[in-house]
Amino acid sequence: MEVVDQIYNLRHNFIVIGLTGRTGSGCTTVADILKTENIQKLKSNYKEINSGIIDNNVRKNRIVHNFICKNWKPFTIIRASDVIFYYAFLKDFDIFVKCLEGTDIIPKEESKICPETISDISFKKLLDPVKDDYNTIRKIVVECENFLNNKNYEDVFEKEDVLEKIEQYRKLILHDIAEFRKNLDEILAKTVKKVIAKELQKWGNNIRKYNSITVEKMIDKKSPSCLAHKINQFIKMFRVSDKIKDKPTLIVIDALRNPYEILYFRERYSAFYTISVNTEEKIRQQKLFEKGYRLSEVQAIDEAEKGKHDFQDSYQLIDIDKCIELSDIHLTHNGIEISKNRDLINQIFTYVSLILHPGLIPPSPIERMMQIAFTAKLNSGCLSRQVGAAVTNQFYSVQAIGWNTVAEGQTPCSLRNLYDLCEQEDANAYSTYEKNDKKFSDYISVLVNAYNSNKALENLKGETLSYCFKDIYTTTTVQ
Repeated sequence: MEVVDQIYNLRHNFIVIGLTGRTGSGCTTVADILKTENIQKLKSNYKEINSGIIDNNVRKNRIVHNFICKNWKPFTIIRASDVIFYYAFLKDFDIFVKCLEGTDIIPKEESKICPETISDISFKKLLDPVKDDYNTIRKIVVECENFLNNKNYEDVFEKEDVLEKIEQYRKLILHDIAEFRKNLDEILAKTVKKVIAKELQKWGNNIRKYNSITVEKMIDKKSPSCLAHKINQFIKMFRVSDKIKDKPTLIVIDALRNPYEILYFRERYSAFYTISVNTEEKIRQQKLFEKGYRLSEVQAIDEAEKGKHDFQDSYQLIDIDKCIELSDIHLTHNGIEISKNRDLINQIFTYVSLILHPGLIPPSPIERMMQIAFTAKLNSGCLSRQVGAAVTNQFYSVQAIGWNTVAEGQTPCSLRNLYDLCEQEDANAYSTYEKNDKKFSDYISVLVNAYNSNKALENLKGETLSYCFKDIYTTTTVQ
């Protein structure tokens, strides 16, 4: 048993889970379940062994229940929206108010005067009650930022000093910012700006590109992973504190909304898992209306989350569909409150158990088939979306597998080189349209010249300069 415990010890000491899903799908509900301290409060589909018909599902749930009761530890929730607000606190109060109004803060030479629903004076005066709290938190945020940027903070401070500072900053990230936002929401509820989801989306997009909630002159060198990088700094800081206190570091990020944030953590931690939370559209919208969102706000949020962007901007913007596609685990949320939602809790218990102890129970037939479909999609040469499928009979015996690909005789995008198209090499790999349409060809030339001008081709280090025809075609036809 000691040998087995040692094998799985790393998973028990460090796990990072990134939640993703459309706004209102239930990511926060899942996060609330994962942070529960008293596991006995949560009711799963567990049944006593002699309480009814016994089948393999009952046996699996029993194994999971027994395991989770002995090994459950609450997760710490880092909310991405609070991290976005952390960036907001790096700005002066006046700039924060301006950003909150929805007016873009851009370089003076590009600025435009925009009509506003509420005058500067009245809106600023309305926020006066939170000004002192803002400045108090801002002071701690600036200190925390300096602390995080000191890569040797473990060596600079004594163990007690490090622990004291980290606990102060932990409280800032997990409590103080959320409490400020709650008070702010109460004030904004008295205005036409009831919720600020749109502003948070805009700030998040700016952070991914400029490492700031405002538009800056220079793109940050960590783009498009600036937000993920900041979250990772918090994770590392918490891990230092937990090691001093001899505690495991179990983190949930609520929620990741850009595919490159998922890839950022996946490349860094073998113990990182992305969980997508999915619910019916009618349930999702109803939940948003109950939270005070207006129909126009829900529609604006949905439009931003579609992920149908100009490919040049896609690195920094929200793309929920792609995040769901990249997820390791998919949960179904039926909208029922936690205390009665045995199915959702059972799903969470099962997957947390398998993260802690891989192989604890075998997959269900549907999970087994989905794994085959997932593997099949890797055959696809499509750059925008890879899709796999497994066809079975009623007994889940595989009859066929398939994946999306180009028509017979054509070359998939992953094998085509943008540079070859520009130089008219490997002509058979490209369509007549790609080779002869002037607008399309001119745009390709602009792209290749841009790569040549900043030596990007050299930085590819032998990789193919593949491109998605659909993305470029959409860009050239919309312009």
